[in-house]
Amino acid sequence: RRIAIMLGDGPLQVVALLATLKAGGVIVGLPPDVPEERLAQILAEVSPGCILTDESNLRRLSRANCKIHVVDRLNERHSPNDQACHSKPDAAAYIVYTSGSTGRPKGIVQPHSSFGQFISWFSTQYEIGPGTRVAQWASIGYDGCYLEIFGTLCVGATLCMLPRLSKLDPEIFLTWLKRERISLLNVVPSFFRPMMVSLEADLA
Repeated sequence: RRIAIMLGDGPLQVVALLATLKAGGVIVGLPPDVPEERLAQILAEVSPGCILTDESNLRRLSRANCKIHVVDRLNERHSPNDQACHSKPDAAAYIVYTSGSTGRPKGIVQPHSSFGQFISWFSTQYEIGPGTRVAQWASIGYDGCYLEIFGTLCVGATLCMLPRLSKLDPEIFLTWLKRERISLLNVVPSFFRPMMVSLEADLA
C-alpha cells in the first residue's frame, strides 16, 4: 500500500517513515508547504491507502479521497513482538516527485534494492558511522531526505533534526551547527552562499 506522509521535519516524521517501511508500505512524502495544485496531482496519481498527518496539516487534506490518520504523539503503545514485513528487492520503497521545471512533475519510484545501494554508497563515501552527527536538512519530498535519515540511522550514526527557523536564517543555522557539533551537512547552493557570507562576517 502507498502511504502518504504529510508531517513537518522532526522525530514524528522519522517514526512515520520507519513504520511505513516496516509494515511493507510505500512512502509518498508530502511536504507541508507543497502547493495545492501539486498536492492534488500527487494524491490523484498515487491513490494512497491512507495519509499520516498531524493536526496542523489536517486542513490542507480536507479533499483527500482516502483515510487520514492524525498522529500527534510519539508515546503510542505497541507490541514488542511486532514482526517486520520482508519486502522483495524490486518492491517499491518510496515515491518522490520531480520539480516539474521542464513540464508536469513525475513520480519516480525507488525500489528497495536501489535504495539499499544508495544508503551503502552514502555511508561509505562520507565515512558515516557511530559518532558521526548528520544534519537532517532535506524536505520529505526529495531523495535527499531519505538518504540523510536512513543513511544515518542504518549505520548507527546520530541524526540531528534542525529547528524550522534554522532553515530560514543562516546565522541561526550556523549557531545550531556549532552547538550540535555537526559532522556532515548537505544543503542547496542557494542557502550555502548566504551561509558562507555570514560565516565570513563572523570571522572578519
